[in-house]
Amino acid sequence: MEPAIDSGTFLIVADGTSQWIYREHEGTYRQDPLMPVPDGYRVRPVSFSLFLGALPVLGDVDSVDELLAAMDAWRTDDDKGWSRRLPDETYLGRPVAVIERGPLRCGSGGSESVDGSRVYEEECYGFSRLWIDTERLLVLRHVGDDDGRGSQSFEASVTRLDYDTEFEDSRFEFEPPPGAVQSEEDGSGSSSGTMGPGIDPPAGFLRMGMVPRGYSSVSQGQEGGESGIVSVDEEFRSPGDVKFTVSQRKRSLPDALKVGDKHELRGLTMYATTTDAGWKRVAWEEEGVTVVLEAQAIPIEEVASGGGVDVGRGVGAR
Repeated sequence: MEPAIDSGTFLIVADGTSQWIYREHEGTYRQDPLMPVPDGYRVRPVSFSLFLGALPVLGDVDSVDELLAAMDAWRTDDDKGWSRRLPDETYLGRPVAVIERGPLRCGSGGSESVDGSRVYEEECYGFSRLWIDTERLLVLRHVGDDDGRGSQSFEASVTRLDYDTEFEDSRFEFEPPPGAVQSEEDGSGSSSGTMGPGIDPPAGFLRMGMVPRGYSSVSQGQEGGESGIVSVDEEFRSPGDVKFTVSQRKRSLPDALKVGDKHELRGLTMYATTTDAGWKRVAWEEEGVTVVLEAQAIPIEEVASGGGVDVGRGVGAR
């Protein structure tokens, strides 16, 4: 999962009357009742955009082409989306149709005009592909590619497929992982606030020291739920629109960040690498918080020494 700082398990367990949702990167779980299947639907719609298994389409959809038309009908008139069917393949011994859809994400991109002013326009990129069982219309694999932008990419696959399997009622039971906190809220909330150098962050997070010369803060944000604030992010930009980001999560350092060269500093192990998108990244864990510094155009040596952030005194003070 990208970004790597949020990698981990997202688990859903259902027993026919309730469902439990566990988010490893937050250390939270919650229990929700299963809502009835809407009239005309074969399966219950899900609350996230990753498709795997049965799709929430009306019951009169009986072919891949009809399924593709139904998915296109989800788009609004001003949607820039597109879809197409690629050559069929085989997956888990089943014939599958491969559907490609795009864009994966849209956002505002900036460019500099001849007079030096900034021009912002919507920028769309990336695509996703679905491998669909042509007989039962089940999604057996779903892959998303963000064209190397580092914003979102994913791969989800069915690894075992059993049909017409009988099992006892209440067969499934959810036991929270050690340390997980139950949340009564439906997902996480978010807010913005100033978290720049010299400003105290939310309780338990590390404070910023210096930032690279010439960079200024352009956005800040934090997310949390029943268990409190679990993530803090800030983005800085230079006059040339070069980005430098600082991300913090209340979690142990995930394996996805333990790559690259190791650097020992203040008794901490830091991992320095270059991401697939070409960004320089340094990650470490300190006092129960994972910290990630990422920069577009700062040499890896400078990022590894703190990227202009005063790791000796600024970061490290709660």
